[in-house]
Amino acid sequence: MDRRELLEIMTLTLGGSVALPESIFAQLAGPLAPAKLKLFSPAQHERAAAIAGTVIPKTHTPGAIKTGVAGWLELLVQDCRNAAAQQNILNGLATVVRQAAGQFQEPYAKLTARAADHAVSEMKKGNF
Repeated sequence: MDRRELLEIMTLTLGGSVALPESIFAQLAGPLAPAKLKLFSPAQHERAAAIAGTVIPKTHTPGAIKTGVAGWLELLVQDCRNAAAQQNILNGLATVVRQAAGQFQEPYAKLTARAADHAVSEMKKGNF
């Protein structure tokens, strides 16, 4: 799975015609302030980080976990989606983690790279 596929998944998850407020782009220039993040619980943040880490693994460049992609995803969902869409995304994160754990008998965070890739591919296909 590559970064383009992550963008496809994010677009499908967040909605195909997301209009991001200008303030989001201004925030991307600086560090993310953790105090701004109020939507995800610690467990939900870990789920988002684990899934993002599958899609953007550490290579010769930092991966999603090191660069804080989960925090930026949370900010986008928190600031750009309504309550129903937010709940749908939270439910989706939980479903992917639960289905993957059931299929592989391991918590998502402990899956091999291959198993985690499979779980994310199944999510993309709508099978989870």
